[in-house]
Amino acid sequence: MNRLYSIAFIGLLLALLVVLAGCEENDYNDLAPPPSKIEGIRGSWTIDKVEQVELTKRAGGFDIRYDVSEVVVGDDPMSIVFESENRTYTVNAGTTVHALGSGGTWAFDDPEFPTQLIFSTDEGNTVTADLQRTVRPVDNLLQFEFPRTCANVENPEFGYEYTFNRDIQ
Repeated sequence: MNRLYSIAFIGLLLALLVVLAGCEENDYNDLAPPPSKIEGIRGSWTIDKVEQVELTKRAGGFDIRYDVSEVVVGDDPMSIVFESENRTYTVNAGTTVHALGSGGTWAFDDPEFPTQLIFSTDEGNTVTADLQRTVRPVDNLLQFEFPRTCANVENPEFGYEYTFNRDIQ
């Protein structure tokens, strides 16, 4: 009986050695580099929705939102074309109310991990929008929000969240 246990133990050790010898170390360097956020925003985008967000009443991840698309977008939705090489953008405003001018240049606050999209309009204004999600080349949704600023108000009470869909070409 003792000999039977010894043979079983040796068999288990051999099986374990075969399993361990068959395992290869994972080489995580084979993973593709993360997609470029700059290339992610490149292309043509058409506005889908505009929501007014009460900034002073945000709590626990719940926002008070009002869909104002019918009033802000109008019958002819705005579209934006972002170029990645020279970081310019062009706006076809249609009937949409917006603060981005007719075009200009754009930048991310951090090209690798952007949280803000900064528009420098041809009209000489700078508009900083908070990205609501990162845009990769495979994403078809662009969302950004900016507060409605007033001259004598230190902390804006509400802002607008613009949602765009990528135009498929």
